[in-house]
Amino acid sequence: MFKSSVFVALAFLLCATATANANKLDPKWTDARAISNQLGDAVKAGDRASFAPLKAKADEGDATAMHNMGWLEDNGYPDHAVDNARACGWYKQGAMLGYPPSMHGHALCLFKRSRGPGSEDQAEIDAIQFMRDAAKDGWTGSALYLSEYILNLPLLAEVDADKARIIIGWGYRSDPNDAEKVALSYMEGVAMVFGTEGKDYQAGVDALSFAERRGHSAAGQALEQLYARWAGYHIKQMAAWTLPAKTGLQCYREREHSADDKLTASLECGQLDKNAENALERLTRTADKLRYEVAGQTQTDLVAAINDLKARSESFRSDRRQLLEIFSEVMMSGGN
Repeated sequence: MFKSSVFVALAFLLCATATANANKLDPKWTDARAISNQLGDAVKAGDRASFAPLKAKADEGDATAMHNMGWLEDNGYPDHAVDNARACGWYKQGAMLGYPPSMHGHALCLFKRSRGPGSEDQAEIDAIQFMRDAAKDGWTGSALYLSEYILNLPLLAEVDADKARIIIGWGYRSDPNDAEKVALSYMEGVAMVFGTEGKDYQAGVDALSFAERRGHSAAGQALEQLYARWAGYHIKQMAAWTLPAKTGLQCYREREHSADDKLTASLECGQLDKNAENALERLTRTADKLRYEVAGQTQTDLVAAINDLKARSESFRSDRRQLLEIFSEVMMSGGN
């Protein structure tokens, strides 16, 4: 099923707690982060002399150094095997000091301790909160991971998908790199596939089209689903279109014999048609676009809805044409 395989291509982005990712974090972290990242990368590369100053910074309460210690434990370094438990301990310390990369790492540890997505146990509740805070504070990987997590909930509700889109918005504001922009665009489109009807579907199409052009392997499939959802919503909108209570032509026929200024009468009466006319134009334009983007039963239903709207609106269109002709004649006669 589409939903179960949506996010495989994002694994390389979502599980990382790397030191080097240059997201838009609070400037207060900049200097300390640069030093700690340099030390952490040096240790990872085999420079044993860099370990002591990094550990000292961590012991002194530097959250950026704590995170690098956790990163080293998480990934291993020369003569030191991976130790996830110690990594989680370091991430927790950094998270408690509000460092977004550590909040992300700590949340991953908590997710592993929870009973699974949608369990709503304390570990999951805390993990989601730490991940939200990290995403809001500029860590793009957290926006990606948490939106993926939400959209894969076993009992996904429309409100959950809408929440995911908000989190994705935080990711866009976090100075994402090119790969993250592609992933965020894809996630935005997916959130609209499962989110509340009636939102700006074109934005979702644009996002998925961007991801597809940039080579995202699942974007095309998501785009098909979004078009189908948009078509279903649009069919309902076309069915809801109704004639105005009084058309402009009917209004003018009532006023034409008593009006001193027929030009004014035709203009004022014409305004009665505007909302219905604008809605009809939007519905028709969108339907004409969608009919080439969907297939099968969805396309059949859409074409039927198009034909139904055309038949129901014919008298309105005819009245509108007549009123425009009257307006032209009145203009030619000087308004009398």
